[in-house]
Amino acid sequence: MQQEEDSESLKTLQKIAQQLEQNKQLRVINLDAGKGSFGQVVIAEHLLYKSHHAVKIISIFDGVDQISQKKLQDAKNEALFLKNINHQNIVKYQDEFQIGFNYFIVMQKCEKNLQQLIEDFQNQATKIPKHIFVNFACQILSALKYLHDQNQMLRDLSLTNILIDDQNQIKLCDFGLVKQVQQEYSMILTSFPKGAPFYYPPELFEQFQINQQLNKQGYIQNFYGDIWAFGICLYQLAGASLQQCILLKTKGYKNIPYLGKYLNSILSSILSLEPSQRPNILKLIDVFEDIKKQIWTSEEAKSLYKSFLEKWQKNQRYLAYQLISISCQIQQKNENYWYWLGYTQYQLKLFSEAIKSYQKCLEINPKYALCFKNLGVAYYDKGMLDEAIKSYQKCLEINPKDDGCFYNLGLAYYDKGMLDEAIKSYQKCLEINPKNALCFKNLGLAYYDKGMLDEAIKSYQKCLSLNPNNKI
Repeated sequence: MQQEEDSESLKTLQKIAQQLEQNKQLRVINLDAGKGSFGQVVIAEHLLYKSHHAVKIISIFDGVDQISQKKLQDAKNEALFLKNINHQNIVKYQDEFQIGFNYFIVMQKCEKNLQQLIEDFQNQATKIPKHIFVNFACQILSALKYLHDQNQMLRDLSLTNILIDDQNQIKLCDFGLVKQVQQEYSMILTSFPKGAPFYYPPELFEQFQINQQLNKQGYIQNFYGDIWAFGICLYQLAGASLQQCILLKTKGYKNIPYLGKYLNSILSSILSLEPSQRPNILKLIDVFEDIKKQIWTSEEAKSLYKSFLEKWQKNQRYLAYQLISISCQIQQKNENYWYWLGYTQYQLKLFSEAIKSYQKCLEINPKYALCFKNLGVAYYDKGMLDEAIKSYQKCLEINPKDDGCFYNLGLAYYDKGMLDEAIKSYQKCLEINPKNALCFKNLGLAYYDKGMLDEAIKSYQKCLSLNPNNKI
């Protein structure tokens, strides 16, 4: 039965994907990027601009044969809420539209959610460093305060609704359950809220049980509920199991040894069973920002950089990315950290972000030849050939003996159809390194395209003499 339902859901999503491509030039490249409270999320590439986006699909079907006006209005309200939001730790609205019985909200694409990050660390049998833990806590709190300042109650904060973008910044998403608080920072609900019940505070369940016995409706919810959900997220981020979270309501908070006494005491207060004992948002921001200042030191940046190199050598690229990102945030004038951040982003195919990091490195040290070279490679892979050529030329001004840079310059010239310049660059490369078989091969291609067949043959023969198996 479940398999049949899954099969039908897949067919429906595939049909919606066709509609997106036909009507909006959005080609779906990931049908299962996540599920929100009231919709499915897919990842799509814009066929014209080659940009990637998250697209939330909200069904507005009434279950019979019409559009549900309530569901349509709820979807529009969620889109309007997101459209009016302007905060660095909340996902960006980009577009909205309706196709048939579905409403679509287009948002910025993020790399993964907090649940997936935790699984990454668990798979490597590694604890999330306290620097990352505290940094993420500060960012989540900043977004929550922004919402609370507008009297907006999130009500659906969970690991899957906390995203991490390609610059390692937190982005809250899924605002289908957000409600405007009218009086005294609380609101009365007529039914038990949907979403992930695991993250709702114990007092809400107590109300639910009492109301069931009295056959009554109406549940009071306030900002303390968002604080509880924030605590649950941090508890899991620190390594607490699902079972430990469930037992909070009966056995209380269990210390996470690696956090230390102070952080454990804070987390314990956040997860107090008594709502009034939970610290408010301003207190938490002060506490976590103070911890951040204490642990974000130059010595700690060096320690993180050392851990980054260890993760890099073990090919744990994404975990390494987390560490080098924090190193850059702690010491923003360290050219080496920015270079390695750019290089890591490039390896993760985050080309636009790599370019920004390389540029930051070069602002600090405009004589960093290797950085110019790798900046050129990032531009080249983005198809920005003019910028790639300028970067390679800048590298060669600083280090005119870099044969690899002459070779890369030749590739860029060749792709622009500038064959004479490509040939000169390849020849320069071979003057410095006459054993570069790949360069002889590409020199032959340039000669061939110029109609200089004798020269092409000689270059190919030279390539084969260096590499008889021609495995390049």
